[in-house]
Amino acid sequence: EQNYIQEKYNKGKFVPVFHGNETFQSLSEKGEFALYHGDLRASDNCKAVDFLIEVFKEIDYPFVIASGSREDWVKAKIKNHPHIQFVKLKDFDYLKNLFEKAHLNIAWSFQESGTKLKVINALFNSRFSIINENVIDDEKISGLCVQVSNKSELIKAINHLKNQPFLTSKEYIDTLEYDLNDKLNAEIILKQIFN
Repeated sequence: EQNYIQEKYNKGKFVPVFHGNETFQSLSEKGEFALYHGDLRASDNCKAVDFLIEVFKEIDYPFVIASGSREDWVKAKIKNHPHIQFVKLKDFDYLKNLFEKAHLNIAWSFQESGTKLKVINALFNSRFSIINENVIDDEKISGLCVQVSNKSELIKAINHLKNQPFLTSKEYIDTLEYDLNDKLNAEIILKQIFN
């Protein structure tokens, strides 16, 4: 879309998604589990949970599925897998607490959906983010994540990262706090409107 607008009108300016986070949360190098969170009233998220449960049946690593809905449906699927658990989400503060404890955050989608806020929130508030190509359409953001495209690549990434310390760079933090800065990006929009 950006390329089309730029070519047709020579006025387009890309502004990243607004998300409400202000600063990167510096945490310890290791977390405790892998986390998936999402609204399970959406069919694509249910499909992602089905897929991720099958993945974690093959991995000996704690996996938390967090949602405000479909608790019974998830619990029925994981009842014979004690390392997989469902956590009922109460609010964003509760989710932030899960982010602080998570070592891996997994965002997966079976349909192209643009940049998902769940990934941005995980990048600002947690450690590693593992994604597939359908959840991010901004190269700067996807560059902060580990991108995989299928089950075997996902298993390999989880097994590799679960014991790795999470270390950030200045570039990583700058991308979050400057390129994804809501206030600075709002100012870009204002300049475009009034120029």
